[in-house]
Amino acid sequence: MLVFLLFGVPRGQIWFTEAGSMTMYAYLLHAPFAQWPGAALSYLSRLDWHLFALPAAFEYAGFMVLACLMNLYFVGLVYVLTTRPVRSVFGVLIEPTWILRLLDHLSAPPQKEVE
Repeated sequence: MLVFLLFGVPRGQIWFTEAGSMTMYAYLLHAPFAQWPGAALSYLSRLDWHLFALPAAFEYAGFMVLACLMNLYFVGLVYVLTTRPVRSVFGVLIEPTWILRLLDHLSAPPQKEVE
């Protein structure tokens, strides 16, 4: 773990550090996109795969390919959900800085006119 922290964690700005700082968007918006692969896997599990009579090695290889594809799908999904267009659409709800500005405006004392 110490070797990873010393050598594997980037210290500067890299292409994925901005996406990493916006993971709240991916956390809050991923639910419908995570249900689609679950529904597809549920459908695939109901099929009668014994008709193909595949050896166990092929079944294991197919599972590993499916697991790799699922990982790529979810990494891509997180990256897409943290892009600028998604942040511009959902930023009003996820980062409501407009509420802070409104509260500052409402709580500020009225300014006197200077003549």
